[in-house]
Amino acid sequence: MADHDIKIENFGYIPAELEIQSGDKVTWTNSDASAHTATSTDGGPVEFDSGDLGQDESYEFVFDGVSSGDEIPYICSHHGFMGGKITVG
Repeated sequence: MADHDIKIENFGYIPAELEIQSGDKVTWTNSDASAHTATSTDGGPVEFDSGDLGQDESYEFVFDGVSSGDEIPYICSHHGFMGGKITVG
């Protein structure tokens, strides 16, 4: 199991695409003054929703029950143009 960090900055996710292994933990941290979320989109192998993250707030999710080749897209529920993708390697 590994830990990965995604920064929310300037209305984007950094990195926007991340490859993980099953059981890895991903932590999103919002650096913007605006509230953002990390919310999985419909149809993925797992579902998650950070709820509103204020500036300097974080949300973590452990990707259990995913398989190699799974792709998990996610968005900010407030700003639909913000998107990212987790790929299981």
